[in-house]
Amino acid sequence: MRNIREYIKKCLAMCDETGIKYGKICEFKINTRAKKRWGLCKRTTNGFVIEVNSILLDEAASDEIGIIETLLHEIIHTCDKCFNHGAEWKRIASILNKKYNLNIKRTSNCTDKGVDEEIQFEKMEYKYIVTCTCCGNKTYRSRTSNVIKNPHNYRCSCGGKLEVTTLM
Repeated sequence: MRNIREYIKKCLAMCDETGIKYGKICEFKINTRAKKRWGLCKRTTNGFVIEVNSILLDEAASDEIGIIETLLHEIIHTCDKCFNHGAEWKRIASILNKKYNLNIKRTSNCTDKGVDEEIQFEKMEYKYIVTCTCCGNKTYRSRTSNVIKNPHNYRCSCGGKLEVTTLM
């Protein structure tokens, strides 16, 4: 398990070097339960709490750039007018991306983060796979939802029909 403190120091220094004024961060946490997000920024009465998915800190599962991009993504949310992914958030992300040759963006997948998809898949404990009969696109689900119960009522973005496979 990597030392999160070193990455936090590095990311805050990167923000300081580029003149980015981030908000008061009162705590950094490692989230061992998150299944669908890499990071989280919560506003509290004392400032902001930033959480990072523990899989990013696993040396066998991910690369360092994924940690840095995730931490910076969440730190940007602490900046004024950046709690969403609006124009100001995108502007600040663009500054960091250009200066440090990063790829901070609104959403990321396993490949973007350098995470081994097999390790991530094992952590997720999926129960269902929803597959498009037309394009083959697959979506993994942990819980029963309307699309799982009634796939005939839904379509893929390509227009294809959906099929549900139960894993457990």
